[in-house]
Amino acid sequence: MAKMYPDVDIVGSITSINKSERDFYFLIKNSPDTKNWTVFYSSVLKYKNKTSEVDFIVFIPDEGMVLIELKANNPVSVTPFEFKYNYNHGETTQENPFRKIKNIIPEFKTMLNLTEEEKNKIFIHYMVIFPYFSGEFDENVCFSKSNYINSRVDPKNIPSMIIAKFNHKKNIESKNRIGVNASSDDINRIMDKIKSNLLNTRNLRIESSNINFENAEADSKSMLLNFYTMISNFKRLFIEGPAGSGKTFFALQYMLSHNADYTISYICNSRMLYEKMRYSFQNVNRVDMATYNNLLTLKKEKYDILILDEFENYENDIMIFDDVVKNGINYGNVLIMYDLEIKNLELDSFLKKHNFDKFYVKLKSNFRNNVAICEFINNLYDRNIYDNFFLNYYSQINIIKFSNNDIDTVFGSTIEELVEKEKYFYSDIKVITSKPFESSHAFSKILNRKKWIRDLDFVTIDDFMGLDSKVVVFIVDDGSYYIENILYKGATRAKQRLVILLKDTLYGRFKNV
Repeated sequence: MAKMYPDVDIVGSITSINKSERDFYFLIKNSPDTKNWTVFYSSVLKYKNKTSEVDFIVFIPDEGMVLIELKANNPVSVTPFEFKYNYNHGETTQENPFRKIKNIIPEFKTMLNLTEEEKNKIFIHYMVIFPYFSGEFDENVCFSKSNYINSRVDPKNIPSMIIAKFNHKKNIESKNRIGVNASSDDINRIMDKIKSNLLNTRNLRIESSNINFENAEADSKSMLLNFYTMISNFKRLFIEGPAGSGKTFFALQYMLSHNADYTISYICNSRMLYEKMRYSFQNVNRVDMATYNNLLTLKKEKYDILILDEFENYENDIMIFDDVVKNGINYGNVLIMYDLEIKNLELDSFLKKHNFDKFYVKLKSNFRNNVAICEFINNLYDRNIYDNFFLNYYSQINIIKFSNNDIDTVFGSTIEELVEKEKYFYSDIKVITSKPFESSHAFSKILNRKKWIRDLDFVTIDDFMGLDSKVVVFIVDDGSYYIENILYKGATRAKQRLVILLKDTLYGRFKNV
């Protein structure tokens, strides 16, 4: 049995782990062939402003190390430089995983501050494991048959196959490798040093570098702004994208850059988003705001441009907006922002019916949330909601269970941890609830504490849609059929740090997401 970091027997659950990784994790942990191995799961490594993730870092006593990449999706085509995969009925191109993990090794040795002598003595191999792919790879793609394991290998034999391929590669390279005569004691000493460095620079995938969140956020916004410039001249557009892909940002930038020349009406669903936008443009006469529930705040007869944000929440006939925008909904200057993950729409039919089929943009990138949150959402749905994450920052997600009897204690210790240990300000924290306060016994117990009401900002998830906060404590007291949808909406409000307080009746279902 291997020693695992993190160890589920100690921490109870691991955030950001998908089914394939979970299966492999327990295979390595429990196999008799991995006795005395040490394995780090999901290490985020940063070197010269480049962030890389290694799925599994394996330490084999007396021998050396293996960096393992797990590929649950089968490639549809491969070249020496890139692999293509099918994600959600569309092709996605990624770097050749063999090339990618091979290139990590020298950076890995340097990042861990090994001396040149230590770099030469320690042998580090790499493998890519394809649990559902039975095909073979040419050596111009994989560099060596020792570098991968496919589904033809019985899963219970994978640990012994890792050892066999490791030894085969080590014997081949021993002819040319400096330091090949290193003793077992030397190898184990160097590996102990590496383990210590890994443990000191990370804890359950907490940031492995001192990257500054504000700098990471600024870089992400800069990339988002560059993307906006590519579509800023369109006067008619249907933008479909998940939370954090920049839809409301596009709407804001569009109003800022076009209000001098056009009259603009902006309509959304969230009360707080409406108030924020109205405040931002309070001195701009050519821009008016409204919510879908109240169009009476629109002052002009018809507008040059209509922006419909959070359109997934609109329930009525879209043709009512013919009275709002010049040339009507089907031919006017109309921008629609839509999240298909919140409400499914017969998209092809809608686009054709309302003349958006040639004015459609699909987004699959996230510019708002840290890496852990993006991975959490992908794992929640067991598919790639996000193909790319641009906020280059990692912070652990905590999922903590509560009952009606202990919610005030659990909530209090959570806030104390964030403020006193992690040094966040109360103003950094937004407390979001999954349903109105008055409908939950658990929420009412929290609201009875005057200190929390004084220091913290509480809001329901439906009121806070379209907005975000540096830190979010999301309290989920809801066992509805659409619980995944509720978690998606709440989790994506957090930018840097996310804590989910989950009702005990739901905890067992989601603790390992």
